[in-house]
Amino acid sequence: MAARKHLLETISYDNLGDYAQADANMQRVERPPCKDASPILAADIATERGALTENLMAAESEYRTALLIARSQHDTFREARALLDLSNATQLQERYDESIAWGQASIKVSMPMGYKALQEIVEGNLAWNYYKLGDFDQALRLSSEAEDMAGKIGAGSQQLRWRNNLGLLHEQLGQFALAESDYRQALATAQRLGDENQITIALDELAIVSVRAGHWETAANFTRQALELAKKDQNRELELQALLAQGMIADHQGDGKTAGSRFAEVARDNSDAPRSLHWEAQATLADFYARQQNAVQAEAEYQTALGTVRQARCSIQHEDLRLPFFANVTHVYDNYIDFLVQQGKTLEALKIADESRALTLAEGLGVEGKNCLASEAVFNPQKSARGAGATILFYWLGAEHSYLWVVDPQRVKLFPLPSSAAIDPMIKDYRAALIGARDPLAAGDKNGQQLYQTLVAPAASLIPANGRVIVITDGSLSGLGFDSLIVPEPKPHYWIEDVMLENASSLRLLAAHSTQRNTSEGRAAEGKLLLMGNAAASGDPAFPPLRHASEEMRGVGGHFPSANQQGYNGNGATVENYMRSHPEGFTYIHFVAHGTASITDPLDSAVVLSPASQGGNYKLYARDVIAHPLKAQLVTISACKGAGTGLVGEGLVGLSWAFLHAGAHNVVGALWDVSDESTPQLMDAMYAELAKGNSPDAALRAAKLSLLHSAGVFHKPVYWAAFQLYTGS
Repeated sequence: MAARKHLLETISYDNLGDYAQADANMQRVERPPCKDASPILAADIATERGALTENLMAAESEYRTALLIARSQHDTFREARALLDLSNATQLQERYDESIAWGQASIKVSMPMGYKALQEIVEGNLAWNYYKLGDFDQALRLSSEAEDMAGKIGAGSQQLRWRNNLGLLHEQLGQFALAESDYRQALATAQRLGDENQITIALDELAIVSVRAGHWETAANFTRQALELAKKDQNRELELQALLAQGMIADHQGDGKTAGSRFAEVARDNSDAPRSLHWEAQATLADFYARQQNAVQAEAEYQTALGTVRQARCSIQHEDLRLPFFANVTHVYDNYIDFLVQQGKTLEALKIADESRALTLAEGLGVEGKNCLASEAVFNPQKSARGAGATILFYWLGAEHSYLWVVDPQRVKLFPLPSSAAIDPMIKDYRAALIGARDPLAAGDKNGQQLYQTLVAPAASLIPANGRVIVITDGSLSGLGFDSLIVPEPKPHYWIEDVMLENASSLRLLAAHSTQRNTSEGRAAEGKLLLMGNAAASGDPAFPPLRHASEEMRGVGGHFPSANQQGYNGNGATVENYMRSHPEGFTYIHFVAHGTASITDPLDSAVVLSPASQGGNYKLYARDVIAHPLKAQLVTISACKGAGTGLVGEGLVGLSWAFLHAGAHNVVGALWDVSDESTPQLMDAMYAELAKGNSPDAALRAAKLSLLHSAGVFHKPVYWAAFQLYTGS
C-alpha cells in the first residue's frame, strides 16, 4: 500500500511537471523493495519508470516489461496502455511505422473492451504517424475521430492536441482558411485551459499559416508571441519553429541578413528537434541562397536537405509506409529541380527527379542491394534508352514549373511545361470524356488535342515513326493513357496509330530491366500460363458475376497447350490456390476478375477472387503479391466491373506496381473499370500476337488497334484505352 501511495504521488507530480518531486517519490516506491508486490503493481511501476526517463530506449524496455506482465495477468486495460506507451516511445524516436504497429495493436485490445480514453489517444497518435509519413487522408480521418471522441468523453487537453493536428493537415493540403480556423479554435481552448505548451504550438502554426497565406503583419504578431513563450518554457523545438517563421517574414521584408541568420540557426541546430523541421529549414535556406544568386551555397544546402530526407525515409522499415512519405518532401525536390534547371544542369535535374520515385521499388527488388539507397555515382539515361530500344519521355509536374525530359540513345533534351495546376484540369476532363458514351476523336475533343500539344508535341520530332516510347509519368499523368491522346496532324487520330507505348516507374529501374529484355521475349505457347478468374460469389454486392469471364479464360487458354497451363476457375480461383500454385514458376499469369483500388494506400489494392470458405478472404492484396517473388514475363490484371463507368486511376497502377515489385517483367493493368464484353476480344488478340513471338508492348498495341479499327462500338477508347503496359522490374 505504501508503494502504491508513493506511485500515485509520482504520477501526480509527473503530470504537474514537477519532475524533481516525481523522481524523489519514485525512489520511495522502489526503496525499500516491496517483497510481496503484486505483478500488477510491478507493471505499473515499470510504466511510470518509462514515463520518467528521458532515455527512450530505456522507456521502451520498461513498457515491454509492463506489456509482458499485463498479458500474463490477462489485464486487458494495462495491455492496451502498454501498447499505447510503446507506440508513443517509438513515435518520439521517429520510428513511425513501428509506432503504427503498436498503436493498431492497442486499438485491437481497446475497442472491444470500450476503453475509449485509450482509444482516443491511440487514434490521435496514429494520425500523427500517418501525417509524418505523408498519408494525409488517413491522418485526417483519424484526427477527426480522435477529436470527436475526446469531446464526447470530456478530454479537453487531448481534444486540443487533435484540433492543432487537424490544422497541420489542412495546412499541408493548402487549405489555409481551414487551417487558420483550426488553430484559432485550438488557441482559444488552450488559453481557457491554461496549457502554455499548446498555446505556443497554436501560435507557431498560426504564424506559419499566415506566412503561407501572405498575411505578414498577422504572422509577425503570432511569431513574436510564440517566440516569447517558447523561450520562457525553454522549449527549443517550438523556439526553432518560431525562428523559421521569423526568417520567412524577414525575407519577405527584404531583410536578407536577418532571414539568412534565422534560417541558418534552425538548419544548423543539433538538438533533438524532428528531422522534418531540420530538412524544412535546410531547404528554406537553400531557396534563400538561390534567390540571392548564391549558387554554390544553394547547391550545398539542397544536398544537405536531401540527405536529411533520405535519412528520415531510410528509418522507415515497412515499404508500404514508405510509399506516401514523398508527399512530405515534394516541395524540397520541386524547388531543387527548378534551381538545377535554372542553372542549366539538365542532366542533374533529371537525376534528382528520378531519384524521388525510384527508391522504394529499387530497394524491394534488390537492384542495388537491400540497403536504403543513396544517389547513384553514375547516371546514364541514354544507356537506358539504348537498352530499351526506345525514346523515353520523363515528366515532372511542379507547383510552378513542370518539365519534360526526352531521352534517346544519343541525347537528353529538356522542355518546359505548364504547372500542374494548368495540366490537372485538362486530364480530369479528358478522362471523363474517354469513359463517356461518345468517341472523343469523332466529337473533336479539345482536351485530347491540347494534352497532346502540351505533353507530346514538343518531343514529336525526336520520336521515330512507329517507334517504341516509354513514358515515365508524375502526379495526375499516372491516370492518363497517353496512347489515347489526339494527334491533330495530318488529320486527327489517336497517338496509338503512331507509336508503341509502355509505362515505367523510373529510369533507374528501367536500366536494371533493359538488360533482361532481349532474353525474356518468346512465343507465348512456349511458356507456362497460370490462369485464374470467373470468381464465385463473395457475398459482396460490389462484385457481381462477370458474364463473359469464362469466355475470356477459354480464349486466353486456347493459346497454350493444356500441359503448359494451370487454371483455377470459379470456386477454385482462391487466394490460397494462387499461393499454392507456386506462381514463381509461370511465364504468364492472367487474372479475369474484379479489381479494387486504393489511391491513398496502393498496397490495399487487390484482385477479387473466390472465398475458400464461407466468410473467408477473397482478395489477393498487393502486399501479399509482393511477398511472393515472380519471374513472369507478363502478368495481366484483366480487372473490370462490367460497365466501364468508374474512374479507378492510380489504384490499379499500385496493383501493377506490386507485381513488378515481386519480379514480373511486364504488367498489363487498367486505368478504369473496363467492359466485360469487349475485354475477351482484346485479350484474345493480345495473346495471339504473343504466340507469334511479339513483345508484350507490341502485342497489346496490336490488340488495341484491332478494336480501334473494328466496325462496332468497341472502336471507342473506353473499351481499349484503359489497358496499359507497365515495365521496369
